[in-house]
Amino acid sequence: MGRWLLWLGLAGLLALLLAPQWRSPERMGEARLDRRQSTERLVGVSWPFAARQDGFADGLALALDEINARATAQGFPPLRLVLRDDGDDWARARAIAMEFAATANMVAVVGYHADKVASQASSLFEQARLPHLIVGATTPALTAHGYRHVVRLTAAADRVVAALAAAVASPNASGAVALVWEEETGAKSLVNHYRIALDRQGGRVGQTWGFSRETVDFRPLAYALESERPQAVFFAGPDDLAGTFLRQTRQVGLDVPILGGFADGPDLRRLAGPGLEGAVFAEPFDPHAERPQTWDFVTRFRARFGRAPDSGAAQGHDALHLLDRALHQAGSDDPTDLALALRFMPPWEGAVGHYAFDGTGEQIGLEPMVVTVRNGQLVPLIPTGQ
Repeated sequence: MGRWLLWLGLAGLLALLLAPQWRSPERMGEARLDRRQSTERLVGVSWPFAARQDGFADGLALALDEINARATAQGFPPLRLVLRDDGDDWARARAIAMEFAATANMVAVVGYHADKVASQASSLFEQARLPHLIVGATTPALTAHGYRHVVRLTAAADRVVAALAAAVASPNASGAVALVWEEETGAKSLVNHYRIALDRQGGRVGQTWGFSRETVDFRPLAYALESERPQAVFFAGPDDLAGTFLRQTRQVGLDVPILGGFADGPDLRRLAGPGLEGAVFAEPFDPHAERPQTWDFVTRFRARFGRAPDSGAAQGHDALHLLDRALHQAGSDDPTDLALALRFMPPWEGAVGHYAFDGTGEQIGLEPMVVTVRNGQLVPLIPTGQ
């Protein structure tokens, strides 16, 4: 009896040691290759739904109904969404990513708003051979690793800041642009991209300030900026800190353009308050664009939800339709075939605009739309340098 218990204990210890191998992304990828054709195709969605409070889920829902109505009529397996809220937190996002990777009949993952979360998830999905459609994250590094299963559906940060630099450029400007960034995140990289874009526009850098989230108080800098009177201020940091920066700098009377990599959302509007007026940033979607695809989407979205769609709604809608087109192009659920179809299928006109990708999975068809805030509303900003 004692020998039996000893062998049982050794077997349990061996199982414990080997469990990580059985649960490795590589093994999950092998299981995905061996899967049978399913009666439905699962699509994982990871997004900070509660924090963002945007129309991303509604845009996905509208597209899902449109796609499945056609699938039923044509005899194709329907899509089913598995929605998860990652809160822009890697601990939560990793558990979600492992869940998605371990699901053999999951054909792709859509989402990820935060750069850091998207970058780490992409590595895991690459090992698990799970196609990954990135919607929100903009760091250029996402497509710089030679991954075969990732595509980005929005413009990368270097193109975004180039558009921002052009939007406030002036051939007669004599002032410099002040640079402000958070040191704990990848914000410095965004500042470096902006420096390059500013140099190409013939501009120059003025005061620079990196700050820590734990000790930040923007009031001393706000007064220093007011006395220096820069041509503009470029801010790189999370939306909540951007909101605080906008409010405090406007409170001391600084009325120069404040631009940055932040985006419209509840945190930014709540913390910035009236300070949001005049801010300059990039949005991927213009609901007033004179394009039939945009008009059609806006009309259908309004009819269903009773409100105008935002960027999140349009991006979610387009992402699912792009995935559906790639599934039809590939003719199978094979992850390699699907990844290749996403990158190399013919360009497509969606609600946001013209979608096309290069061999790395980088979006090359869409240009960032620079907007400013006037009376609380987003207004496209025509570059003053043109």
